Amino acid sequence: MEHKLLCLLFLIGLLSLSSCQNAAPQFRTLARDGVDGNLYDRLTVKGIEENLPTGSLLGQLGCADRDGDAITYRGEGNTLLVNSTGTVIMNRLLDRENSPANSVSNTGAQILVHRFFCNDGRLTATATIEITITDKNDNPPTFLSSTAYSGRMREDAVPGLTTRIPGLVIQVTDIDRGLNAVVDITCFADDEQAKDACDHFDVTSVQTGEGKYNSTIYLKKSVDYETQRGYTMTLLARDRGVTGEPRYSSTVNVLIEVEDTQDSLPEFLNVPLTIYVQENIAVGTSLTPLISAQDQDQGNPRAIEISIVNDTKGLFQMGPSIPIDATNKAYQATVVTRQNIDREELQGKYIFQVKAEELFPNGTKSGLFTVSDVTVNILDVNDNQPTFQNTNYNVSLTEMDSNGTQTNSQVPNLNIQVTDIDDSSNANYYVTIGRQTYPGAFRVSPSDNSTGTTAVNMLILNSDFLDFDNPNYRRQIVVIEARELTSLSTPKTSSATVTINLLDLNDNSPIFVQGQYERTLREDSAINTPIITITATDKDMGENGRITYSLRGTDLDVFNLNSATGEIRLNKILDYETQTEYPIILVARDNGQPSRESTKTFTLKVSDYNDLGPRFVQDSYQTYVFETSLQLQPAVTVKAEDPENKTGVTYRIVAGNINNAFNIDPNTGVLTLTKNIDYDDTPGQSGKIELIVEASDGGVNGEPGLRSNATVIIDVQDENNNSPIFNPPSYSKTISEVAISGTEIVVVTASDSDNGENGLIRYTIDRGGLDNFEINEDSGMVTISQRAQLDFDLFPRYELVVYAIDKGGPPKTGTTTVTITVTDANNKPPQIPSEIYNVNVRDDVSIGHVVININATDPDSGSNLEYSLYGAEARDSGGNIISAVSQFDYREAFKVDPSTGVVRTNLKLGRDLAAQIGFRIEAKDTNSVTGIQTATTSVLVVVLGTQTSAITFNSPWTPSNPFYRFTVNEGQAVFSDIVTLSGRDPTCGCALVNFTKIKDTGNYFRLDGSIVRLNRTLDYERLKSLEMEVRGFSQDGKRSVTATIIITVGDDNDNSPVFGQPDGYTFSVGEYEKYPFTVGTIDASDADSGSYGSVEYSLTGQNVNDFYIHPTEGKILVSPRTQLNYETRKSYSLQAIARDNPRASTSGSELRRQTSVSLTILVEDENDNAPTFGENTVYAFYTVESYPIGSIVGTVVATDGDSGTNNQISYFIQSATADGRPGVNAAQFFSINEANGQIITIGSLREKAINSPYRLIITARDNGNPPQSSMVSVTIHVSDGQLNDGSPLFSYPGNGERITVVENSPIGTEVITVKATSRIRAPIEYLLTTTTGGNGDVSKFAINKTTGDITVNGLIDREIQSQYTFLVVARDTVNKSQTLKRLFIDVIDVDDNPPSFSPEVGLRYPACKDKGLVVPVELRMPEERPINTYVYTVKACDPDEDSANAAEYFPVLSDGMCKREMEKNDFVVSSNGSIYTNKRLDREIQETYLICVGVRAVVGGRKKRAVFNVSEMVNTDRIAYIEVTVTDLNDNRPTFPVKQMQQGLPSVPKSEAVTTVSATDNDLSPYNRIRYSITNIQYYDGETNFPLPGAFTIHPDTGIISVKLPSYTDFSGNYFVVDILAQDFYNSAMNDSASVTIYIFDEPEILRLVLDSPPDVSIETAGNIITELNAVSDESDFKLQEISYHTNNQGSKDVSKTDVCFVVVREKRVLSVQEGERIMAERENYQNVLSKYGVTDTGNCYRASASADKVYWADLWWVLVFVAVFIFVCCVILIIATCILHRNYKRYMNTRKTYMIPQ
Repeated sequence: MEHKLLCLLFLIGLLSLSSCQNAAPQFRTLARDGVDGNLYDRLTVKGIEENLPTGSLLGQLGCADRDGDAITYRGEGNTLLVNSTGTVIMNRLLDRENSPANSVSNTGAQILVHRFFCNDGRLTATATIEITITDKNDNPPTFLSSTAYSGRMREDAVPGLTTRIPGLVIQVTDIDRGLNAVVDITCFADDEQAKDACDHFDVTSVQTGEGKYNSTIYLKKSVDYETQRGYTMTLLARDRGVTGEPRYSSTVNVLIEVEDTQDSLPEFLNVPLTIYVQENIAVGTSLTPLISAQDQDQGNPRAIEISIVNDTKGLFQMGPSIPIDATNKAYQATVVTRQNIDREELQGKYIFQVKAEELFPNGTKSGLFTVSDVTVNILDVNDNQPTFQNTNYNVSLTEMDSNGTQTNSQVPNLNIQVTDIDDSSNANYYVTIGRQTYPGAFRVSPSDNSTGTTAVNMLILNSDFLDFDNPNYRRQIVVIEARELTSLSTPKTSSATVTINLLDLNDNSPIFVQGQYERTLREDSAINTPIITITATDKDMGENGRITYSLRGTDLDVFNLNSATGEIRLNKILDYETQTEYPIILVARDNGQPSRESTKTFTLKVSDYNDLGPRFVQDSYQTYVFETSLQLQPAVTVKAEDPENKTGVTYRIVAGNINNAFNIDPNTGVLTLTKNIDYDDTPGQSGKIELIVEASDGGVNGEPGLRSNATVIIDVQDENNNSPIFNPPSYSKTISEVAISGTEIVVVTASDSDNGENGLIRYTIDRGGLDNFEINEDSGMVTISQRAQLDFDLFPRYELVVYAIDKGGPPKTGTTTVTITVTDANNKPPQIPSEIYNVNVRDDVSIGHVVININATDPDSGSNLEYSLYGAEARDSGGNIISAVSQFDYREAFKVDPSTGVVRTNLKLGRDLAAQIGFRIEAKDTNSVTGIQTATTSVLVVVLGTQTSAITFNSPWTPSNPFYRFTVNEGQAVFSDIVTLSGRDPTCGCALVNFTKIKDTGNYFRLDGSIVRLNRTLDYERLKSLEMEVRGFSQDGKRSVTATIIITVGDDNDNSPVFGQPDGYTFSVGEYEKYPFTVGTIDASDADSGSYGSVEYSLTGQNVNDFYIHPTEGKILVSPRTQLNYETRKSYSLQAIARDNPRASTSGSELRRQTSVSLTILVEDENDNAPTFGENTVYAFYTVESYPIGSIVGTVVATDGDSGTNNQISYFIQSATADGRPGVNAAQFFSINEANGQIITIGSLREKAINSPYRLIITARDNGNPPQSSMVSVTIHVSDGQLNDGSPLFSYPGNGERITVVENSPIGTEVITVKATSRIRAPIEYLLTTTTGGNGDVSKFAINKTTGDITVNGLIDREIQSQYTFLVVARDTVNKSQTLKRLFIDVIDVDDNPPSFSPEVGLRYPACKDKGLVVPVELRMPEERPINTYVYTVKACDPDEDSANAAEYFPVLSDGMCKREMEKNDFVVSSNGSIYTNKRLDREIQETYLICVGVRAVVGGRKKRAVFNVSEMVNTDRIAYIEVTVTDLNDNRPTFPVKQMQQGLPSVPKSEAVTTVSATDNDLSPYNRIRYSITNIQYYDGETNFPLPGAFTIHPDTGIISVKLPSYTDFSGNYFVVDILAQDFYNSAMNDSASVTIYIFDEPEILRLVLDSPPDVSIETAGNIITELNAVSDESDFKLQEISYHTNNQGSKDVSKTDVCFVVVREKRVLSVQEGERIMAERENYQNVLSKYGVTDTGNCYRASASADKVYWADLWWVLVFVAVFIFVCCVILIIATCILHRNYKRYMNTRKTYMIPQ
């Protein structure tokens, strides 16, 4: 039994044990193994969107059972359906807004609680899940009120966001969540009414909760009750929703009523206000129409009071204001006269102002009023009489001839005006003479009817009463009356009195008392000596008889004339030798108007006086002589001239003749040296001797002789024959290696026995100093140089070789040695092997840990090194500099042992405190004797972290500044990358890889791994910045770090410009306006920012270039070259464009938006067209002298292309002359009607046909402002008609015809045959006579009384008189009547006078008056002026006409004195007479120069001889010979005869002139004037070339190319190409170019040829040799450089021979002397030329080489050996130096290694 019980217990235990081993199933959750077995992520985290369709698969449940039992699933509730396999599907539709929820999440989502079960058959696992119901946009926004809202807005409200409709709040709700509940409330414009409301009002909203908004309406644009009294506004509420999902909206209307306010002024109803009133109307009369006004505020209009304001004369008053319309409150008032009204006083019109003012309800004035003008038109009555401008007139009238020729002429200077100020209908009158002293003397014009204002002229009827000789006529009274034309018995009348005073004529000329005048004075007469007193008389009286004296002619400065008394005194010292006679013309002129004069000839003769002694040609002479020579160089011949002494001049030495070494020939002035002169014998050993040479004459006319002195300066040349000698012969000194620059070491001294320059010594160091020493070349002081680098270790000793060189020629040299020993000093700094050290240290090491040992060395002895640490700098693990030291003072983290240089830790390190610490170690030598000596190195310590170190984001993030900042443009694409996050873990030195987003307001960003991307579109205009927080984790997940990302939204160009006037702009501009007139301004704005919001303006359209728009201001201007023309274009239709982003690149990669608007510019007319007379350039009219005054002669007609008043034309006479009688004013005979252009006679033409034709210049002027005008010539032919009843008629010559005669024509030469016929066929006889206005001596011509042949009767000289004018009389021999014909004879010039400088030409010919030159012309100019300096221009006078007096100037070389001076070539004389310097003038060399300029006539005007021989012109009865001379035009351009020229130039130029280029112009003067310029200068150096402007210059007139640089040594061996441009002076477009290649060479490259003749004979030969060498050469070019006396091999001058110096140019370079000699010796054609001219020798021109100077290679073998040894030593030194440098470079590179630093 017990056994059974034990078995039972055993079985029960087994069953219990088996039951305990069955494990319950478990849901596999994310936290355990990553499997979402309970759908937590799907249902809770992500949630279920409402309205998810039934049957949608949600996921798969998952449970795990360790026993492997089968599992079944089920769910609880009807929302989800779970099958046995664990599949979960949607079982019903969810509505988040209406579904019952167990709770609400912190995001606002609805939450349902659901449970899942899994069972293994025995055990069950339960998972309670919260189902998150997410929102879907399925509800529209709703307005609280379903009906329309309403409100009121005052019309005076100011637009702005704060001006809102009072009491109106519109509530909007949306029961969705998130973005689905975000609502935008806007003004909706779906029609014109709604659009108008949205233009004036807008809505602003405030969010009060999720999906809840309060909106208010604000005023956007001013409203006006009078314009519109109400608006209907539609509001649109629209949710935003999620992108891609539907959006919902709703609308509601808002009725807005505009409240009227008192904001409008009253208005006048019957504008414009105009009243008509008759003048002189009774005071108090009421006028019509009445004045009416009303208040424009129609909502609540006020009463109006109408009153008068600004009635300046107080003529009117206003009646009471009476309402006329009770509905709109209109009022009216009557205007009443207050004073008498005079139309004439008010000029027919009067303007005053009326005011309409609003009244408050209590009747007081409100201050709101409107003012308007009232125009009163005054009607005229006849209440004024015609009146004269003045009641009394006084006029002076010159007496007239009594021949009646001036009958009906106007009294001058008498301006009478009559005016009737009434209206023209009441202003008719006539003017007449009431009485006058002598009836019939005068009449008035016009005498018929006149209206308004009339200018009255008084005309002469009878000139017999105008004779001043009759005292009774000298004062006359004329009374003029003006009478009104009226039917009344007593017409209105007025009068004026004219007093006429006659004036005398000046009709007598002065008469000299004597017939001829002549006086003689001695040349020594004092200034102011009386010469003569001249007297003349005049029969006239007053000013007409008062005489003034004057002089004419040349040399007027010799005389001083008293113009009132006629006394003439001497005004200038006379000189018999210069001028012996002074002929002048005496003039006596009265003071009449016009004046009359008479002339006489006066001659002042000068008698001689002995006042001139000998005068040396030069004040001083200069020469030189060597100590051992008797030859003066150059030879000296003194010369003095005495114009008064004919017996000659004698010379003698009076002072300075040392040892009587000099002798002078008393007759010839030749100075010679008779004995040698020692330099030491010269005064003061100066080397100069001054001889005083005296010249004396033999006296004049028994008077004692005169003397003068000149100075001869002789330079005695010292010869260099002693070398400098040092004393002592050598020197030695010791210096420290630290001695400073400028330290004086030793003075070396040498002496030279020579004098002067030969004894002057300069010192120089030749070698041995290695640039460490320098010597004062004057004192011999040796000092340490500025470049010195003394180093005892390198060079402890120096051996200086010093030269003493004298300044003789050639110089001599002395030598000494200076030994300088250098002592050591502590002057070198210590050295540290490496410039930088990198060390890694863990942050857990203890304080005192050895970090590094710095070991410095010092090569100096006695040095003591001391170490210090400074300049610590720390960075965090992100590489950012740490500045704060409060938490961890990294500056004290390490310390260095000052003696050993060992660096140890001084603080506890921490990588999170500082990841890198760098500092500097300095080793200092404390025993330095040269100041501070240090060496420094850098140490970088990297602190390695441990497991406790904090992780960090990378830079620019720092723990103290945990931010990232970026800018993202609003247009950036969604999902584009913003930044990739990165960080580091100091424990492992690895990067962070796990990041999560913890804050993102608005969900604008997404985090994909470590990349932050844009999740939503940005809008700069709505949102300027965003923030996002992210967190990074270490790899173990235990440490994290947070960063804030701040995003600044950048603006994109997403808005276009908007014009202020989008409908377009219209402007007006006058056609006369020009640049920079502003036509108008347009404006546009852009909502973007920066450059995107900046606007740039432009224009487009046809003829757009006529205007310019300012790109930023929008101002439209008339373009600079635009000429607007109303007649051709009246308007412009353009497009104005506003474009933003003006700073966009031109590549087009940046967006630019633009908007255009129409632009209309209207052109206003101006008066820009002058009247024109069409094709009638000349009018010709005909009339008869017997026609009455007032006859119409003809009509001129002009037209004007303008419109309006601009084409209304008036006509005037500009000038009036008579061909038959110059000086006659034809305006006294003719006038023109201003309105219609009719020409009428205003004076009698009786006997005026003789002066015919008459010529008028008519001006047609329009009425524009300013007016335009044009002129036309009118010729009026007056025939004698029936008046000449018996006078002969001339048939030839015609009126005004001019006759010519050639000057110098022989007596009897026929000039012309005049022809006249008698009306009664009677014989005609001819006479010649003169009359007033005649010109010339009539006796020069004779006329045959019977035939009318006029011939030459005397000498005709055009230069004395060029024109003759006289009268030909044709007389009827029967009735004795005669006719006069004025004859004009022009003298034709022949070239019969040469050009002359003589003043006497001016006495004979007026054209040359005061144009002669004194002899000589004395000028002064400073020395050392540049070459081509202008000196003077000579001008000769040729009295012939300009076409025949062309002259050419040239240097005179024929005369002895001129030849001697001009051959020096000191000056250049151009063909136009201008003189320029040809070298720098040195007063010390020559003080006075003589320039001789000749002049000759140019064959180019009229030829000096006939082109065709007249004697060969035969058969003249059958053949007509016509000689045609072609005149010149400027039709030829300058041309260079040679386009490519070459010239050599020494590297040190001897003169400024290089060469002369010359172009020719085939035109005649002045068109052949040429202007030269340099266009480019190119320098060539081997294969390279570059421009070098300014290297040369050219004279613009002469073409002389001159140097511009002082030296060209840097360019020696190379060449320049100078491009020359020759331009026509008057037309630069006509030109030619050429180039000059200038080769630069040194003087030793100049060759020479020797000729057996002196230079004065060989000049031409030398030129021929060079020319012929060039002619036979095809590859070389020979350039002449100098012609001089021959220099022999000993250096002496041989004046009997000539050296011709030249250079040879070949292959773009100047050949050396050896090369030149070789090619000349090798070429037979060269040798032929040299033999032809007897060339005796060739060689170097720089120095003649002697045979002893020639060097042979056999003598120079030792030189070759020395050069070879020297090259070998240099190579060895170079190899050693290379090895040393390579070793040092390897050491240096070892110290520059780069280490990888772990982070």
